[in-house]
Amino acid sequence: LRTNGTLSLLVINKSSLHTASVNIAISGYQAGSNADVYGFGIPQDEAEHAGVGSPDITQTNFNAAGTNFTFSFAPYSLTVFSLPPAPPRLLLPPSATTNNQFHFQLQGQNGVRYVVQASPDMLSWSPFSTNAFTNNGLVDFHATNQTRFYRAVWTRN
Repeated sequence: LRTNGTLSLLVINKSSLHTASVNIAISGYQAGSNADVYGFGIPQDEAEHAGVGSPDITQTNFNAAGTNFTFSFAPYSLTVFSLPPAPPRLLLPPSATTNNQFHFQLQGQNGVRYVVQASPDMLSWSPFSTNAFTNNGLVDFHATNQTRFYRAVWTRN
Protein backbone atom coordinates (compact mmCIF):
# COMPACT_ATOMS: atom_id res chain seq x y z
CA LEU A 1 0.00 0.00 0.00
CA ARG A 2 1.55 3.29 -1.10
CA THR A 3 1.27 6.63 0.68
CA ASN A 4 -1.02 7.96 -2.09
CA GLY A 5 -3.58 5.20 -1.38
CA THR A 6 -2.83 2.96 -4.37
CA LEU A 7 -1.97 -0.69 -3.98
CA SER A 8 0.89 -2.13 -6.04
CA LEU A 9 0.87 -5.83 -6.85
CA LEU A 10 3.82 -7.63 -8.47
CA VAL A 11 3.18 -10.96 -10.23
CA ILE A 12 6.04 -13.08 -11.61
CA ASN A 13 5.42 -15.94 -14.04
CA LYS A 14 8.51 -18.17 -13.76
CA SER A 15 7.33 -20.68 -16.36
CA SER A 16 9.40 -20.65 -19.53
CA LEU A 17 6.58 -22.11 -21.66
CA HIS A 18 3.12 -21.52 -20.19
CA THR A 19 0.91 -18.49 -19.94
CA ALA A 20 -0.67 -18.40 -16.49
CA SER A 21 -4.32 -17.38 -16.25
CA VAL A 22 -4.71 -16.35 -12.62
CA ASN A 23 -7.66 -15.24 -10.52
CA ILE A 24 -6.57 -12.39 -8.24
CA ALA A 25 -8.54 -11.94 -4.99
CA ILE A 26 -7.63 -8.98 -2.79
CA SER A 27 -8.86 -8.71 0.78
CA GLY A 28 -8.59 -5.72 3.09
CA TYR A 29 -8.50 -3.21 0.23
CA GLN A 30 -11.28 -2.00 -2.08
CA ALA A 31 -9.59 -1.53 -5.45
CA GLY A 32 -11.05 0.59 -8.22
CA SER A 33 -11.75 -0.93 -11.62
CA ASN A 34 -9.06 0.95 -13.58
CA ALA A 35 -5.50 -0.21 -12.97
CA ASP A 36 -2.24 0.81 -14.60
CA VAL A 37 -0.31 -2.31 -15.64
CA TYR A 38 3.45 -2.37 -16.21
CA GLY A 39 5.09 -5.41 -17.77
CA PHE A 40 8.44 -6.83 -18.79
CA GLY A 41 8.91 -10.20 -20.45
CA ILE A 42 10.53 -12.19 -23.23
CA PRO A 43 9.82 -9.64 -26.03
CA GLN A 44 11.52 -6.83 -24.12
CA ASP A 45 14.44 -9.06 -23.14
CA GLU A 46 14.98 -10.21 -26.74
CA ALA A 47 14.74 -6.60 -27.98
CA GLU A 48 17.48 -5.62 -25.53
CA HIS A 49 19.80 -8.38 -26.74
CA ALA A 50 19.06 -8.13 -30.47
CA GLY A 51 18.74 -4.37 -30.67
CA VAL A 52 15.43 -4.75 -32.55
CA GLY A 53 12.12 -3.72 -31.01
CA SER A 54 11.52 -1.95 -27.74
CA PRO A 55 13.30 -3.08 -24.57
CA ASP A 56 11.17 -0.68 -22.50
CA ILE A 57 8.67 -1.73 -19.88
CA THR A 58 5.16 -1.82 -21.35
CA GLN A 59 2.43 0.29 -19.82
CA THR A 60 -1.28 -0.39 -20.36
CA ASN A 61 -4.59 0.21 -18.63
CA PHE A 62 -6.73 -2.66 -17.34
CA ASN A 63 -10.32 -1.57 -16.73
CA ALA A 64 -11.60 -4.88 -15.34
CA ALA A 65 -9.56 -4.75 -12.13
CA GLY A 66 -11.09 -4.51 -8.69
CA THR A 67 -11.17 -6.74 -5.64
CA ASN A 68 -11.48 -9.92 -7.76
CA PHE A 69 -10.30 -10.27 -11.36
CA THR A 70 -8.61 -12.67 -13.75
CA PHE A 71 -5.49 -11.85 -15.76
CA SER A 72 -3.18 -13.83 -18.08
CA PHE A 73 0.56 -13.60 -17.50
CA ALA A 74 2.99 -14.42 -20.33
CA PRO A 75 5.86 -16.87 -19.77
CA TYR A 76 8.92 -15.42 -18.02
CA SER A 77 7.21 -12.14 -17.25
CA LEU A 78 7.02 -9.55 -14.50
CA THR A 79 3.75 -7.63 -14.17
CA VAL A 80 2.99 -4.79 -11.76
CA PHE A 81 -0.57 -3.61 -11.14
CA SER A 82 -1.10 -0.14 -9.72
CA LEU A 83 -4.60 -0.36 -8.23
CA PRO A 84 -6.22 2.91 -7.13
CA PRO A 85 -8.75 2.81 -4.30
CA ALA A 86 -12.40 2.42 -5.24
CA PRO A 87 -14.42 5.61 -5.04
CA PRO A 88 -16.07 6.10 -1.67
CA ARG A 89 -19.61 4.80 -1.21
CA LEU A 90 -22.49 6.92 -0.07
CA LEU A 91 -23.67 5.30 3.16
CA LEU A 92 -26.57 7.55 4.00
CA PRO A 93 -28.88 9.24 1.51
CA PRO A 94 -28.57 13.02 1.62
CA SER A 95 -31.07 14.37 4.11
CA ALA A 96 -32.23 17.92 4.76
CA THR A 97 -32.16 19.19 8.33
CA THR A 98 -32.84 22.55 9.88
CA ASN A 99 -31.05 25.69 8.68
CA ASN A 100 -30.69 24.33 5.11
CA GLN A 101 -27.99 21.91 6.20
CA PHE A 102 -27.54 18.64 4.31
CA HIS A 103 -25.83 15.55 5.71
CA PHE A 104 -24.34 12.60 3.90
CA GLN A 105 -21.75 10.04 4.94
CA LEU A 106 -19.12 8.39 2.76
CA GLN A 107 -17.15 5.23 3.43
CA GLY A 108 -13.63 5.22 2.01
CA GLN A 109 -10.30 3.42 2.35
CA ASN A 110 -8.26 3.64 5.55
CA GLY A 111 -5.33 6.01 5.15
CA VAL A 112 -6.76 7.75 2.06
CA ARG A 113 -7.75 11.39 2.29
CA TYR A 114 -10.95 12.38 0.51
CA VAL A 115 -12.12 15.81 -0.56
CA VAL A 116 -15.79 16.65 -1.03
CA GLN A 117 -16.57 19.80 -2.96
CA ALA A 118 -19.98 21.45 -3.35
CA SER A 119 -21.01 24.23 -5.71
CA PRO A 120 -24.23 25.60 -7.18
CA ASP A 121 -22.54 25.68 -10.63
CA MET A 122 -21.25 22.33 -11.88
CA LEU A 123 -19.49 23.82 -14.92
CA SER A 124 -17.27 26.41 -13.29
CA TRP A 125 -17.37 25.06 -9.71
CA SER A 126 -17.45 28.63 -8.52
CA PRO A 127 -18.16 29.51 -5.78
CA PHE A 128 -17.54 26.28 -3.93
CA SER A 129 -17.00 24.89 -0.47
CA THR A 130 -14.67 22.03 0.38
CA ASN A 131 -14.55 19.51 3.21
CA ALA A 132 -11.72 17.01 3.67
CA PHE A 133 -11.79 13.83 5.72
CA THR A 134 -10.22 10.41 5.97
CA ASN A 135 -12.04 7.06 5.78
CA ASN A 136 -15.54 7.56 7.23
CA GLY A 137 -16.85 11.05 7.69
CA LEU A 138 -20.05 12.99 8.03
CA VAL A 139 -20.00 15.93 5.67
CA ASP A 140 -22.26 18.97 6.16
CA PHE A 141 -22.98 21.62 3.54
CA HIS A 142 -24.97 24.79 4.09
CA ALA A 143 -27.19 25.98 1.24
CA THR A 144 -29.50 28.88 0.83
CA ASN A 145 -33.19 28.23 0.21
CA GLN A 146 -34.05 26.72 -3.18
CA THR A 147 -30.38 26.42 -4.23
CA ARG A 148 -29.26 23.27 -6.02
CA PHE A 149 -25.76 22.10 -5.10
CA TYR A 150 -23.56 19.68 -7.03
CA ARG A 151 -21.01 17.55 -5.21
CA ALA A 152 -17.72 16.03 -6.33
CA VAL A 153 -15.67 13.51 -4.33
CA TRP A 154 -12.06 12.59 -5.03
CA THR A 155 -8.96 11.32 -3.29
CA ARG A 156 -6.14 13.63 -2.37
CA ASN A 157 -2.50 12.91 -1.52
